[in-house]
Amino acid sequence: MVSDFSCLGVLFDLDGVLVDSIAAVERQWRIWAERHGLDPKYVVHTAHGHRTIETVRLLMPDADAAYEASTVERAELADTAGLVRKQCTSELIGRLPEDRWAIVTSGTRLLATTRLRSVDVSVAKGGDGAAAMRFRVLVGQATR
Repeated sequence: MVSDFSCLGVLFDLDGVLVDSIAAVERQWRIWAERHGLDPKYVVHTAHGHRTIETVRLLMPDADAAYEASTVERAELADTAGLVRKQCTSELIGRLPEDRWAIVTSGTRLLATTRLRSVDVSVAKGGDGAAAMRFRVLVGQATR
């Protein structure tokens, strides 16, 4: 097992790497699919790896995508049942310099933060009193 290596930074996926959120994600997409008369299996399959608004646009091109996406996100934010911190998440993140890691996810910063906090992973640091994010959520772009 490698314990030390050198790199400029580390990018982590959130779901399935740092947090197992599959149960909540799939549950909320199934509920949304049923509400709209869509095939839940197809919706869940389509949703994986896409931003919520992109999934809505793919599945319901004539819908108000922003409204539907916010509905799904609110439901996912409230649904923390079954979220599980992956083994060694806290230890690994705690050992990395704060400015040398980021989460790359199709979800929003709020959803990523909520999921991490719900499995007891610290995402804020002290300082001037404002809770500063310990990470950047990169959606659709890479930055150095």
